Amino acid sequence: MIPLKTIDDYTLTGKKILVRIDLNTTLIKGKPTVSERFIAHAHTIEKLVKANAAVVLIAHQGRPKQRDCISLKNHFKLLRNCLGPTNRSKFKFIDDTIGAKAIDAICHVRPREMILLENVRFVNDETKYKQGQKNKLVETLAPLFDYYVNDSFSNSHREHASMVGFAKQLTSIAGPVLLCEYNVLCRVLSKEMPRPYYMVLGGAKLDETISLAEEVLENECVDKILTAGLFGELCMIAKGAPIKLKNLLYKGKSPLTYLPRVKRLLKQHRSKIVTPVDAAFKKSEKRIEIRINALPANGRFLDIGMRTIALYTKLLNHATTVFFKGPLGVTEQPCFQKGTRNIYKVIAQRPKSIGGGGDTLSAISRLRIRSSRFSYLSLAGGAMEEFLVGKKLPGIQALQLNQKKSVPKINPLKHNQCTPKNGFDIITCGSGLVDVFLETGQSSVKIKKGHASNCYITFPVGEKLVMQDRHVDIGGGGTNTAVAFSRLGLKVGYLGCLGKDQNGKKILKLLNKERITFLGTLSDKPTGYSVILDTKEKDRTILTYRGASNWLNFKDINTKKLKTQWIYFSGMLGQSHQTQKRLAVWVEKQGYKLAFNPSRYQCQQNLRSLRPILKHTTVLILNKTEAQILSGQKKIKSIFRALHARGPDIITVTDGARKIYCSDGYHIYKLIPNKTRIVENTGAGDAFGAGFVAGFIMSGDIGLALRLGLIESKAVLSAFGAKNDLQKLSKAKNLLEQSRLIVKKELW
Repeated sequence: MIPLKTIDDYTLTGKKILVRIDLNTTLIKGKPTVSERFIAHAHTIEKLVKANAAVVLIAHQGRPKQRDCISLKNHFKLLRNCLGPTNRSKFKFIDDTIGAKAIDAICHVRPREMILLENVRFVNDETKYKQGQKNKLVETLAPLFDYYVNDSFSNSHREHASMVGFAKQLTSIAGPVLLCEYNVLCRVLSKEMPRPYYMVLGGAKLDETISLAEEVLENECVDKILTAGLFGELCMIAKGAPIKLKNLLYKGKSPLTYLPRVKRLLKQHRSKIVTPVDAAFKKSEKRIEIRINALPANGRFLDIGMRTIALYTKLLNHATTVFFKGPLGVTEQPCFQKGTRNIYKVIAQRPKSIGGGGDTLSAISRLRIRSSRFSYLSLAGGAMEEFLVGKKLPGIQALQLNQKKSVPKINPLKHNQCTPKNGFDIITCGSGLVDVFLETGQSSVKIKKGHASNCYITFPVGEKLVMQDRHVDIGGGGTNTAVAFSRLGLKVGYLGCLGKDQNGKKILKLLNKERITFLGTLSDKPTGYSVILDTKEKDRTILTYRGASNWLNFKDINTKKLKTQWIYFSGMLGQSHQTQKRLAVWVEKQGYKLAFNPSRYQCQQNLRSLRPILKHTTVLILNKTEAQILSGQKKIKSIFRALHARGPDIITVTDGARKIYCSDGYHIYKLIPNKTRIVENTGAGDAFGAGFVAGFIMSGDIGLALRLGLIESKAVLSAFGAKNDLQKLSKAKNLLEQSRLIVKKELW
């Protein structure tokens, strides 16, 4: 059994997920009827919504150009009623599959929202998929999504575009319904089932039933097979019973053509194959029971008799596990339901009872036996039967091949139909300053030791101190992160307020050089600057004048130019902070994602002022001291629990050179940095935050994002200036490949 990747293996927060489900169902007077599949898929949808994903569903009904190939509009209503009350209002039906209406809906679906597209079999290319050839369904939809989830085991035996095509282009995941079917059916064919393990094989599908019997008997998976239906009749004929099948055809030929295979089975495994001892047939519209060797010449086996029911009941009472497939009689006729009803009720009482097949489910429904009485009922029909006889299912194979190739890696973003025209991958909103680094080297400059947050650089009063060195660079969280994102290959805009002075011009020149679009405002106030006092022990104190950076006003921003997928907030104060609060609300309304890296100063102020931003945040980036201040907690799990409750979906916490933590609400990730030679640490936090968010945008993998964040921060620590050694994409990819750092992942 090859394990499949599941929803729990990925961070789906903020991601657009294409989910293939199976809504194909019985039509009564042209309208669909709800089935167990609807309920099962509803659980999958709610799990994805809980993971904060944007969910787009595709499904089919009927065969192309046949009367049963109808719109999914009424299926949508049935599926919606299977969802919890809070999710029903967020679920919409789109009467389009690959047209402009569908594309627009997909582009605007937000996390925790769901849409169902129109019947995929309305698209000609769905059932005409050929590997290596262009397919309109796949080519149109695949670029709009981050992941593909196959939750339709029941359709995985079809090599259709929606079953195998997306797995060629997107990271693909096994949905809960598919995974449950796959795991259970793999066990059905294994020696892992609790013993004694019996099978009850009936129904009219000879080929599949004989193949299944051959498979499990040759591999010694089962202890006994109790036979009925057409397979049971052949077994009895092989034993010499006077049963006539001359006028019966199966797949256009006589069932007797299968007799040599059945005789071979009985010869090799006679002690494990049990056949009926009596049967029921029809005479004058009545049920007549008679011993097998006394069946009349023209008598047809329509049900097992009471002696067989008693024999099978006695045998089944010794079984721990029972797998059953197919009815034991013709349940469409009320007088021949007795055998199936009695044996199914006995099976339901066993510790493990597993059943499957379309005829089996129909019989359970017809006999009004509660499906909940069985341990598991497969919803897969034909796919189950093909899987059990050893056939490769294209949908499952596509998932297995995909996961071999789905090692997380960063790639330059490909702009798709959801990327706004003339839009950006990310816009940074933060300060733009000039940094002056003054290196102190005198013995009179000392550090008063204490807790990390209570250390002080001390200077003697009344003395003139000569600085050893001076470096000037462009700084500020907004420009630092903008440059980091741009060098990693993202299309970047910068939103901030600069002065109209020489320092402002220097910053604009840098942005232009780094191919970053300025989206902010210019002020008559002077551009902010910072003086960074470094010591020989590489600790530093920053004296900062915020200047124009504090005066970004929402009313002066041209929001029409803010077309993006992500916005990244660095810490801002004054009027600019009020603007960020308004922007956070606006960002969510647009369906964009927000990353937020507040400053320590902001965390130390009133938490109430940060709440309007936190509740709209997708990714929150903090160091441990900031996280403890903001959460009011000391231990890392308590920190995460408190901060998740305020809104963020993903939270990273850096603890200096000791450890980096991350939580997505389901898993906690841990990364221990290796040792780094520190020249100066200004801008390291910005570099980590930008590297993490860029890695997450380009790969969707938290482990890779943590490693890229660490690579970026190490580059800044090893040189003066917050930007000088930031990595370009090609070098970052090489460093990731060479890196031996391991991210540990554990469930909450």
